[in-house]
Parts: sequence; structure tokens; C-alpha cells
Amino acid sequence: MAGNHNSGRRPKSAIEHALAGTVSQTRTNPREPAYPIEAPAKPRHVARNRAANAEWNRIVPILLAQRTISPAYRAALEAYVLLYAELVAGNLSVLPELRQWISHLGLTPATVSRVSAGRPDAGAVSPLAQLQARRDALHRVK
Repeated sequence: MAGNHNSGRRPKSAIEHALAGTVSQTRTNPREPAYPIEAPAKPRHVARNRAANAEWNRIVPILLAQRTISPAYRAALEAYVLLYAELVAGNLSVLPELRQWISHLGLTPATVSRVSAGRPDAGAVSPLAQLQARRDALHRVK
């Protein structure tokens, strides 16, 4: 059976490729945003929710050790821990929608490689021109 848009592994971020030693020009987004690696401030309503607060305190040090957390990911982290609190309470109905929302916005380390930060420079070489130049260089070598 043929795959769909969910088939295969999710792409790794530039940070994940660097940590794994698998950095390659073909695997990276040159305009991927570079966020500072630091823990975001914990929202008050997360701190007041026992399960969400415990999950925040558990997961933030792990994400810091992996170098995959930033204040830019606060909303995604907040949504995750609040969802976790709902899961602990037994509510599974929001899982699919939340996962898609976070993924589509590129708010997780696994999907940040699909995000383009800013607009390309006026003098920048288009991706098509880059591919054509690579093709031409390969044909000259042979």
C-alpha cells in the first residue's frame, strides 16, 4: 500500500543533525530560525496545574540537555504539558488536533526545519538556480 503525507520519519532539525553528526547541505534549511537555547518562563496557569507543573519540571531539563528548547517554543511546551494534564485526567479527545497544530506551525524541534525565517535577500540565488548549477557542475566532472 502506498504511503501518505504522514509516511516516514519526521525531518530532524539542524540542531538534531549537528548533535548526531549528520549535517548535510541537502538535509538542512539554510533559513531555519536559530533560537537561543534556554528554558522559557513557566506560565502561571501551568504552575497552578499539578500534573502540568510536574511535567514541565520533568521535561524542561531533558530538553535543555538535548539543546532543543527555547523561549520560542513556550506555546508548544505549554500546550504539551496542559495536554499531558488532560491525559492524566483521562481526556484523549484533543490529542490529534493538538499534534497537528503544533506540527503545522513548526513549533517542535522535529518540525522547525520546515520553517523559513524572514524573506530571502533580493540578491540571493534561487533554489532552482542552485540546483541547475549543481547539475551543470556534475556534468562537467564526468
